[in-house]
Amino acid sequence: MSGAPTGQNIPTTHHGPPSVCQPEDTLLLTMDIVSQHLDSNSKNNIQSLFIDFTSSFNTISPTTLVNKLTSTDLQPSLINWTHSYLTNHQQKEITQNSTSSTTYSSAGSLQGCVVSPIIFSIYTDQLRSTSEHIKILKFTDDTLVLELLKPNQPSELQRTINTIAKWCKDHHLLINASKTKALTFLNSRDDVIHPTLTIKNTHIDTVSDYKYFGTILNSRLKVTNNTNQVVKNT
Repeated sequence: MSGAPTGQNIPTTHHGPPSVCQPEDTLLLTMDIVSQHLDSNSKNNIQSLFIDFTSSFNTISPTTLVNKLTSTDLQPSLINWTHSYLTNHQQKEITQNSTSSTTYSSAGSLQGCVVSPIIFSIYTDQLRSTSEHIKILKFTDDTLVLELLKPNQPSELQRTINTIAKWCKDHHLLINASKTKALTFLNSRDDVIHPTLTIKNTHIDTVSDYKYFGTILNSRLKVTNNTNQVVKNT
């Protein structure tokens, strides 16, 4: 299936955590892919999808993750430690002078912990593209889908979205469709017909600008809005 997530040897870039590389690396790689494709033909365009997850770390399934780890060469002691880390979290709420009773949770990875981005990267490693026209770029839970289109080439993006949504559902990850945005990169002056994209019957908004790792990306690669933002923040 075109664009389907798989565990096979299909190239996908997955950066993270911040101690390994910076989000700017993913941004630079993204712009390199975009510019090369657009420069190769003035009529080319790129359909992009910026996926937003709801509480991404909180919905990781320990059992699913351990099953993934056991198929690797990772030492059993480290796999056991990971399972222990993800299960039986003690939680309680403190409000002024009141403290709730302690509850236990065995789902998700702790927010703010340096291990959580690594765990999420491993957990979503199989979320990959099987299409030569579609690339999935990830920095921990920031996920970008790029479809490199040539003139008159039919789009596979909606099919890819459907497959990604199913994969996420099967792995207990929740996509926030209202915050997920579509953007078309192009360098032609011709108007482009934006495809109608949906996630589980929820319409995905198409935008002309999107803030990606602090940089405003423009559909026609204009830098005016980003420059104005930089000047305003100085």
